[in-house]
Parts: sequence; structure tokens; C-alpha cells
Amino acid sequence: MSGASLAGSGNTITLNGLDDPVMSALSRDAGGTGRPPNGDGLRVGLGSRVELANTVISGNADAGVVVNDDSLLRLSGGRVTDNGSRGVVLHDRASVELRGVEVRGHGARDLLVAEGATLTRLESAE
Repeated sequence: MSGASLAGSGNTITLNGLDDPVMSALSRDAGGTGRPPNGDGLRVGLGSRVELANTVISGNADAGVVVNDDSLLRLSGGRVTDNGSRGVVLHDRASVELRGVEVRGHGARDLLVAEGATLTRLESAE
């Protein structure tokens, strides 16, 4: 889907990309490796707009959040913590606004902002 819009509140995005015996067996049966294609918690792309409040993105195998392709993500409240690689990754003219969002404890840097992308951080979720 290109250019989609999504809004939500009180979500939990966790454990993506980690071994799940049932899903691993299904993947192997279909000729796959038994591992998910990626372990990012949330991926936003193709010009989409996503607004989430009071959301927890934690414990995913790869990045907590990846935003690409001239897309916009607004997170208000909540946290992005303890993901396997980075917390929040921005590429390709992506825009991310973090309002009162805790970002910490990742396997690599908490934030990665590529040239052409925009990150705005505000202390308060209001």
C-alpha cells in the first residue's frame, strides 16, 4: 500500500524477528531459512503517515523503528527501548517526530539519521 495513513494509541510492538518455533517451522516448510525476513519493530515507508501515542516498541531483533521513502512517523509518549540494533533509523527524506518518547538501551546507537532525513525530539508528549 502506498501513501497510507494510520493512527493508534496504546500499542505494543515487541519480539519481532526472534525465534518462534511454529513460525520457523512454517518458514522452513516453505523453503525459507526459518527466520523472519527482518526483525524491525515498526517499518514505515512508501510515503505513508503514521501517528502513534503511548506506544511501546521494545525487544525486537533488529531496529525498533525504521522510516523510509518520504514517510512521516509521529510518536507521542511511550518508549523505544532495548532493540537488537538501533532504536530509530531514518532514511530517504523520512521525517520522525518524537514527543516525550524514551529512546535508550539498544544494541547500537539509539538514533541514526541519514542525510536528507529529519528528526525532531520534544521532551513533552503534549
